[in-house]
Amino acid sequence: MNKEIEKISKKLHELKMALYLGAYDRAENEESENKDPLITAAELIEQALEIVDKEVKHSNTFLLLKANGNISRVTLPLGDAESFNSAVHELISCQYYELVSIHQEFLFILDDLGKVSAPVKTVNKKASLFYSGTNFGDPLVGDVLIGKYGYVNGEPDAVGLNDDELKYFEGIINSIK
Repeated sequence: MNKEIEKISKKLHELKMALYLGAYDRAENEESENKDPLITAAELIEQALEIVDKEVKHSNTFLLLKANGNISRVTLPLGDAESFNSAVHELISCQYYELVSIHQEFLFILDDLGKVSAPVKTVNKKASLFYSGTNFGDPLVGDVLIGKYGYVNGEPDAVGLNDDELKYFEGIINSIK
């Protein structure tokens, strides 16, 4: 049930943004004293999302894929940016991190300065297999957290993986030699 609610929430968030952007584009091209129907629709969706998002129970379990190839499940605090950031910095030993999209829905969280730090971090061979930039000589380095995109407190954010996703990634990663 939670997976379906999560999918509905994601689609409603995308629709809301599309409606707001459409209304913005129309407002630039025409003068109108009446409220744009796209704004009204977006506001209704926003009200529905307040209800739907309360039902979505995001996982806070991420996979930590170490540069040496070992993986483990780790728990990160969701909803509190300061606690989340602090946990990420500690887990992947970085000053700044970046989110890298993998297969649209999933993401890697990695050290933004890993290639220029002293010493340069070790190439993460297993994580690099998922990343298209590796084909162009741009492998991922250092430890990597694996999560996915979701919405926390109505805003796009990184969230954990559900049980099926955890097993899927663990199976693939463990099969890589």
